[in-house]
Amino acid sequence: MKSMYRSTDDLIHVVPLNDLREHETSIACWCHPTPDEEEPCVIIHNALDQREKYESGELREH
Repeated sequence: MKSMYRSTDDLIHVVPLNDLREHETSIACWCHPTPDEEEPCVIIHNALDQREKYESGELREH
């Protein structure tokens, strides 16, 4: 699950909820966020627990 925040840099940051570490609403966040391919003003942050890889099927639960 993710949440959206508008930051002072006029970008929309999508950050994971309840992640193991707090995110900064900045492109300088520790998770190395990337712009969305279709909407470059939307910045997608990555979860420390790698939930995106489970959601995409790249990793499977044991």
